[in-house]
Amino acid sequence: MKKLTYLVCLLAILSTAILLACKPPAATAPTIHTFEANPPTIAAGESTTLSWEVSGATAVSIDQGIGAVALKGTRVVTPGTTTTYTLTASNAAGSTTATTQVVVSIPSGTTPPPSETTPPISPPVVNYFRASPTSITLGGSATLTWSVTNATSVTIEPAVGTFGPSGSTVVSPAGSTTYVLTATNSAGSSSAKTEINVLATPEPPPAPQFRVTNATVSVTPSTIAASCPYTFTCTVTITVTAAGTVTYRWERSDGGYSPTQTMTFTGAGSQTAITGWPRETTGTHWVRVRVLTPNELVSNQASFNLTCVATPPTPPPTPAFQVTGVSVSVSPSIYTGLCPAHFSCTVTITTNGPGTVTYCWVRSDGTSPNQTMVFTSAGSQTAQTGWSPPPGTAGLRVEILSPNSMISNIQVVQNYCH
Repeated sequence: MKKLTYLVCLLAILSTAILLACKPPAATAPTIHTFEANPPTIAAGESTTLSWEVSGATAVSIDQGIGAVALKGTRVVTPGTTTTYTLTASNAAGSTTATTQVVVSIPSGTTPPPSETTPPISPPVVNYFRASPTSITLGGSATLTWSVTNATSVTIEPAVGTFGPSGSTVVSPAGSTTYVLTATNSAGSSSAKTEINVLATPEPPPAPQFRVTNATVSVTPSTIAASCPYTFTCTVTITVTAAGTVTYRWERSDGGYSPTQTMTFTGAGSQTAITGWPRETTGTHWVRVRVLTPNELVSNQASFNLTCVATPPTPPPTPAFQVTGVSVSVSPSIYTGLCPAHFSCTVTITTNGPGTVTYCWVRSDGTSPNQTMVFTSAGSQTAQTGWSPPPGTAGLRVEILSPNSMISNIQVVQNYCH
């Protein structure tokens, strides 16, 4: 039983200690650091300056008709007789007071002047002084804003300037800086501070290295039986990581290779180039691209099949209406102006009589919808279209769809728009 009683008492003591330890600290009353008159003794008709500094207060006042004042400031007074001034600082936790006395010496036989009841003017009050943002990177700027009451002069240091009682100004400090606003009038001055923290400028990311990451080759058509020699269309698409110039060459299954070619890029991305290769022997052939600079890279090996026929197959009976010729021209062949580029493409179609021709534009970047051209008699007609290919080498041709099949020449252009 004694042990049980001892344990109960011990638990009660521990609970009380824990509750006391967890109790939040009580709020404290304001602190008056200084409150004094200088000089403390004056002759009748002379003035003295009250000065004070308070912290932790939400309201500060001085009696003898002075009233509300800032946390820190000065006030010129001219009491007619020896006077005791009381400063009261208060907040939610309570109030604190301090007194200072001004002794007025009056020569014997003279009548003292009436005591001062209302000061002629109050010192300035700084309502607020702040910076936005409070942290910037080196080379950046922030805005100082303020509001002051009862001031004849407002200055901001270091080296910002003199301003009106309220306003804003933009500053760009070279390093972390504490700005001090001082408001002044004939009764004294008040000040406030705000700080701007300047952060180091982050290092810029390294520029991407210029490299060729891919080269892909295709051949059109992949298989054909035709009169020889027959010219195949070879296309290469090169992809890079950044701006620069690529050098490359075409390599063929017959052991030959083209002169060195160039392709200029203004940024990361892909461009396409087209070339023709005439073959005159039956068999399987291939072509590929070897990138020489900025790094060596070999494309896929694009294979294609050709069957040479000594005599073309007998054509079907010639219809009354036939396309007998088609040719394409593009102007300009090289474009170096601003992007997007604009090329004017012209097709000339010749027929042996009246009728309607159906055709389409076949470009390296896509195929147009089907177009029509109506002939009232045998002869030639032209049609134009605009074209804005991506930068690089591009090509186009016209394919006749009806009344008979025919393919125009291939026009290759260079787009160096910027």
